[in-house]
Parts: sequence; C-alpha cells; structure tokens
Amino acid sequence: MRKRKPKGFDLYIYNDDINEYEYVVQTLSALLSYSTLQAENCANLIQINGKYKVKSYNIEDEQTAKLIVENLLDFKLKAELVNV
Repeated sequence: MRKRKPKGFDLYIYNDDINEYEYVVQTLSALLSYSTLQAENCANLIQINGKYKVKSYNIEDEQTAKLIVENLLDFKLKAELVNV
C-alpha cells in the first residue's frame, strides 16, 4: 500500500488540566492572530470537546504550520498537526 501525500494539515489543540481558559485565549490571539472573540470560541470548543481544529493549512504552508505548532508547544499548549 502506498502512502499518500497529504494535501494539507489541520491544527488541533487539546484540552488539559494545566492551562487556564484566559491563557489559552491570549495564546491563540497572539500566535494565530485571532480576535478575542475567535480565540474565545476556539477555547470554548476545546474545553467542551476535549480538542478542536483551530486552523487548516495548505500543503504549501507546511513550514508555517510546523512553526506555529512549535510555538504553541513552547507556550505549553497541547497541539498537533494532522495530515489531511
């Protein structure tokens, strides 16, 4: 079976028991350039569902996506890129 090349990436952030809601909102606003309302909506869905796809990237944006994940991890958020 051949491994198919991804067409892009989805960025997921997972809920944890460490980071406070407001910290997640501020981090999403800063790193993803989201408005406060956008970041609050994402944080709510992360909290309710345990995880949430906060952003999608095209294959051409792979390096940017990986950098964002590294930054989120540096800020102690649980983040993952998933091939789509």
